Formats: sequence, C-alpha cells, structure tokens
Amino acid sequence: MEEKTEGESQELQKILLDLRESQQRAQGLQTQIKLLSNSVEEIDNTIGTIQGIKNMNSETDILVPIGGNSFLKAKLIETDKVLSGFGAELVAERNPDQAIEFLEQQKKEFNESIERARGELEKLSQHIEDLRRKAEELMAKTEGEEGASKSED
Repeated sequence: MEEKTEGESQELQKILLDLRESQQRAQGLQTQIKLLSNSVEEIDNTIGTIQGIKNMNSETDILVPIGGNSFLKAKLIETDKVLSGFGAELVAERNPDQAIEFLEQQKKEFNESIERARGELEKLSQHIEDLRRKAEELMAKTEGEEGASKSED
C-alpha cells in the first residue's frame, strides 16, 4: 500500500507541475491577446485619423500630440501623402487610401493572431480544468487512504 501512495504522490507532483506550467502559458496567451487587441485599437485610431486628414485642406491648423497630454500647434503641408512604418525603422510614402489598405491588412493579421491565441487559450483552459480535477481526485484518494491506514494502526 505504501508503494501505491508514493506512486500517487509522484503522479500528483507531476500533475501540479503541469498545472503550474499550463497556467503560466495561459497567462502569456492572455497578455499576447491584450497586446494584439491594443494594436488593433491603435490601427483603428490611425485609420480614423488618416480618413479625417485626407478630407482637410493643406495649411489647416492642427494639434499634434507629443505625449503626456501635451500638444504642438502645426499646419498640414500635404494631405495626400502618409508615411507608413513597416519595421526596422523603414517607412514608405503612400497616399491615404494605400496607407489605410496597408493598415487594414495589418489589422486583419492581428485579428487572425488574436483568434488563434483565443483558440489555444480555450484548449489550454480545458486542459487546466482537467488537471485540477485529476489533482483533486488524487488528493482526495490519498487523504482517504491515509485516514484508512491511520485507523488500522
């Protein structure tokens, strides 16, 4: 009976380790989803800004946010060109419609990544629930056997 309890104890430790690793992975996925969602929101804001600016005239006065709830006064010089970054500090000059199309493509890719991460998180959540159930069953079984062996003494 002692071997069985030791084997169950090792199995419980293995399950608890897997549970901890799975919970950390789930937390990482939640963080990833949040970051991607923030990026999608930023893209939506950028698209809205480009759409608003493309209908403005050159020489229109605007406020440019510089952070910390601070702004600079500026004048639009060209409303028919947008500089779009595409990584490694590289930018491309595009017309507003091309810039919006580029941003919409990025948004689509981010949304697909979000859906994949959500699917993975859902599977992982089910795995975590299964592990919890197994751990609870093993703990209850081990406690029951310990109580039975103590009453035999």
